[in-house]
Amino acid sequence: MIQHIFEISGSEPIIVNINNLKFGKKHQLIVDTVYSETDGQIILIKNTQSIVNIDFCYFTSEESFGGGDVHYDRYPNGTIKMFDGQNGGAIAQYGGDLNISNSTFARVEARVEYEYLGGNGGAIYQKSGSLSLINCTFYDNSTGYNGINRSNIDQWTFAIYLINSNLEIKNSIFYHNRSDMDIHGSINSGGYNIIGQTYTKINGVVTSDLFNCNPGFKLVDRHVVLSNSTFWIPICALDTPGCAVDALPVDGNGAPLYDQRGFTRINAPDIGACEYNGDASN
Repeated sequence: MIQHIFEISGSEPIIVNINNLKFGKKHQLIVDTVYSETDGQIILIKNTQSIVNIDFCYFTSEESFGGGDVHYDRYPNGTIKMFDGQNGGAIAQYGGDLNISNSTFARVEARVEYEYLGGNGGAIYQKSGSLSLINCTFYDNSTGYNGINRSNIDQWTFAIYLINSNLEIKNSIFYHNRSDMDIHGSINSGGYNIIGQTYTKINGVVTSDLFNCNPGFKLVDRHVVLSNSTFWIPICALDTPGCAVDALPVDGNGAPLYDQRGFTRINAPDIGACEYNGDASN
């Protein structure tokens, strides 16, 4: 049984464009079946010759979609037969080029309850290939397990998990991912990223990257208040002046002309997927 919404496989060169979509991962309980390929809960990329472009998209597994996933089998007497972890709560990439811009990953989990580790990469798991992120926002993403047979220890891992992969990132926000664990692996920073992870734990940052500041989100107990007042889906909107607002150079450092909602980026553009006081007339 395969659970992904999209699987990009095969061996022939292919270009896939995914635009203006909201992806919500529902709770799934799998019992008494052989279960495989849980990686990439929303998108699984296996074609090493593919070019996948994702723009203006929103990924979530927030409570209205049922929360995290549980995958397990049991023998008839109730003992556990098999657990399958999952890598990449939203996307798992095993090759090719993946380019993401103006997109938000909010409250995505790659997680298995009961005993075993859920996997790596709450939002994105990349084992091979090239990944480019421009003006994206990552908020409250995680992986982990509840250790019922591991002394009830909760353990969380990174929002993005890289293995022998290339990540180019610029103008993007990482805020309040679990335990402020944003990226595992080295990055090629194009600058002007806001990162919650401790500076000394991430390789490849540059002097224009910012650390541990509120981009301009409206917060309640440090949690972002999602807004849908100006868009058809909840977004991590910049509601107040913060370190993301007007933070890019006038040329935008490669920022797209429009933000996630289609608003024009104005003045010195902002870091992240949404523009503070962007022009909605377009």
